[in-house]
Parts: sequence; structure tokens; C-alpha cells
Amino acid sequence: MTESVQESGAAEVAAPGQSGFTYFRANSLAADASATGTDTVAIGPRAVSESTNSVALGLDARAIGEGNSVSVGYRASSFNTSTIAIGADAKALARGDVAIGYLAVAGEADGVALGGNASSQGELSTVLGAHGTAFGLGSVALGAQSVADDDYVVSVGNAQRQRPIVNVAPGALSATSNEAVTGSQLHATQQEAEKLAADVAALQSDTASTPYFLVGSKEVNPGADRTMVTVGPEAVAHQSGSIAIGHLASASGDIDAIAIGRNSSSALHYAIALGTDTVVFNVAAIGIGLQAKATGVRSIALGAYSNVTGKRSVALGESSVADRDDSVSVGSPDRQRTVAYMAAGILTQDSTDGVNGSQLYATNLAVTNLMQQSVAQRQQLDTLKASLADSKRDLDLLRRRIAALEANG
Repeated sequence: MTESVQESGAAEVAAPGQSGFTYFRANSLAADASATGTDTVAIGPRAVSESTNSVALGLDARAIGEGNSVSVGYRASSFNTSTIAIGADAKALARGDVAIGYLAVAGEADGVALGGNASSQGELSTVLGAHGTAFGLGSVALGAQSVADDDYVVSVGNAQRQRPIVNVAPGALSATSNEAVTGSQLHATQQEAEKLAADVAALQSDTASTPYFLVGSKEVNPGADRTMVTVGPEAVAHQSGSIAIGHLASASGDIDAIAIGRNSSSALHYAIALGTDTVVFNVAAIGIGLQAKATGVRSIALGAYSNVTGKRSVALGESSVADRDDSVSVGSPDRQRTVAYMAAGILTQDSTDGVNGSQLYATNLAVTNLMQQSVAQRQQLDTLKASLADSKRDLDLLRRRIAALEANG
């Protein structure tokens, strides 16, 4: 078998098939890619990879930070250490940032921006949804057009439009409780994450012409088949349908595991790990953000340093901890967050909707009014009893006088 090789507009020549390059094609008249950093990879016209252990994949993709960065897509740019930018014009600007989606921007340290035009502008902030924005330190904006403009808040809407949080399991009620009145898994979050997995799978399909070659190394990917994608120095995809992108990335799940980012690891089937040092170690679990960790079955850790150990649980936001089964956490024992812009839930005997502050205030006001009415009625009853006692005394006196008159004839 022969294959065509074309470089920088030169005439096409026939070359025998070479081990490690089977079915690979590149076609462009643009300037060549440039990989100048140690252990770097640059693939695509004018792609530039200057930082150590970094990957730039796509037309005009740039990985020019201090090291361990990944840029995938047209004009995707990662400018700092341990950053990830995936999508056309996506930008990861500060240390540990993750930006995924068309025009997504992560501008401050350890931020996550996921979705078209998503913008993470606060340090340690997280955005999930198209046109979402997070300005506050450690804040979370969840859903399209959601805005988180204060520190350590979770927003599921904006001032003009709110969203209900439905099917929430009852939370503990005590003087020290920091749980929502009721809480549940954020199904929309999992849907967004599954959409991201589909997008990565599409990327796998786009690059399926190099199934046997370990990009960034001179070695053939051991045991690879045409369903795997492995990009980056020492990256390894172990099983069918797996994707590993970034230095030391490891997708070792049985099937369809995804690991993107330096030293990221997805260890069981359908697991997804996105971010530097992110670890996902259970079936269908998802971890997104710097050092995020998801070890519960079908759990989600979203945000830098977030940690989920409970089954089917969600940790939402930087350093959030979800350590119980079927729970949603937006903070940790040391730091809690408010859930802002929450629509009023339905109030019925069997409702599992979340209840907002205005509803609880109305209930408290009604209870106060009833208590005041009860006090007034008790006062009226006491007055009536006193009047009745006076009347009884007067009646007894009248009876004695009548008896005296009758006795005197």
C-alpha cells in the first residue's frame, strides 16, 4: 500500500506505507507547525507549541504558556502553566485554567469555562453553559446566560431569568444545618457533561485516521485499535473507544474512558476526566477542573479541587465536597455557598421542589400572625372568665337576699 505525503505546498509524491503513520493525511498550503518547547507536540497549519510538555492541535492553535498546556481547535490558545483550551477561539489565560467551547474564556487562576461564549473571570470560578459569566472568587454560574457576580455563590440564572431546582431530596433540618431545604443531583449538569463527552467523541472521529500512532513520541501506541485516540508525551489510551490527550494522560477504563489534561486519569468505563491532575475512578463518573476528584459511581466533581466520594452525588464549585450518597454539595465543612436566583418551588404535601427564602419568609410571617391572634384570643377568654366569675358572685348574693326576705315573711 502507498500513501501521499505533501509538505508546505510541495509537489505530491508517492511513499511506501510506514509503521506508525498508516492512514495519516495532512493537506494545507499554510505555514508549517512549530514545536519548540521540550517534549511538545504541534499538529496543524501554523500550530505553535512553545511550552514544555504541551500540545497544540489545529489551525493556528497555540500552547505558549509556562508548561503542561493543551490547545485543541482553530485558534485555541493556552497561555499559562497547566491550562487547557478546547474549541475554536477558546482561551485559557491563567494558571490551571480550563476553557472548552467556541469563544470560551478562562481569565483568572484555576478557572473553568465550559460552553460557547462562557467566561470565567473570577479566580477559582466555574462556568457551565453558553454565554454564562462568573466574576466572583470561587463562584459558580450554572446554565446558559447564568451570572455569578459575588464571591462563593452558585447561580442558576440571572436577575431577569431564574430556574427552579426540582426533585430535591430532603436535607437535614437543624440549628447547624448548611444544606438546602431540599437537594438533588443537578441533572442538567450531567447532560452538559454528556454533551461534552459527545463532542470529544466527535474529535476522536475526526482524528481516527491515526489510530496506531502515539503523537509526541517515536513509539507506536501499544495495543491500540482504530477506536482509540492518544495525543501527548507518555499519554496512554488502554481500551476500546478511549481518548487520552496531554502529557501523562491515562484513559484506562474498560471502554469509552476519556482523560484530557496533564496527568489526568479516568480509570473505569465511561469515566471522564478533564483538567490537570484530575482523577476519576468509578463507572460513568465525571471530573472537571484542576485536581478535581470523582470516586463515587456516576458522580460529578465540577470545579478546581472539588471532591466526590458519594454515589450519584455532585460537588459543584471550587473545593466543594460531596461525601454522602445521592447528595448535591456547593461547598465544604469549612466553606459554604448560597444558591442564588432560585425560582419558587411548588408547595404541596408531596412536593420535592427546592424552597427559596421568600417562601420561607412568608411562612414565618403567617406563623407569627397566628401566634399574635392566639395571644389576643387568650386575653379575651381570660376577660370573659373574670366577668363570668363576677356575675356568679352577684347571683349568689341575690339568692341569699331573696332567702332572707322569705324567712322574714
